[in-house]
Amino acid sequence: MKVLKNLKVFGVAFVMVFWLLAPVVVNADVDDDINITIMGWPVEFYDQGPIMVDGVLLTPVRAVFEMLDFNVYWDSGAERVILSNYNYVIVITIGSNEFTIGDEIFTFDVPAQIIGDRTLVPIRTLLEGIEMNVRWLVATQILSIEFRPIAG
Repeated sequence: MKVLKNLKVFGVAFVMVFWLLAPVVVNADVDDDINITIMGWPVEFYDQGPIMVDGVLLTPVRAVFEMLDFNVYWDSGAERVILSNYNYVIVITIGSNEFTIGDEIFTFDVPAQIIGDRTLVPIRTLLEGIEMNVRWLVATQILSIEFRPIAG
């Protein structure tokens, strides 16, 4: 009988410790139904996909910008991402609402953050800063990214 009582106490203690140590994500909604396309082609997210946080879509930077033919560099010492191609150099610092494109400073609605070992940002502002058209298609949960037509 004493063994059974000890087992129950151990079981309750185990459940309480597990519950207290379980990771908690507040107001983040991982949604497998959110998709991103660039010129109609789907962006593949292998380990961390886009998520909604407080109504803002946060998107992993690397997958999108590599598909746009940018070089992506992680500066671990400064906790920042540097994106570059033949036209742009973009610097995003983790925990900051500001990012730069060249010498110009822009502001995110939500700071850049690391989730699932990936840098996630509110991607619309970033893409519009490099003159991309961005549309959120509510009915299909697709963020559509298109090149802006050249004015002529």
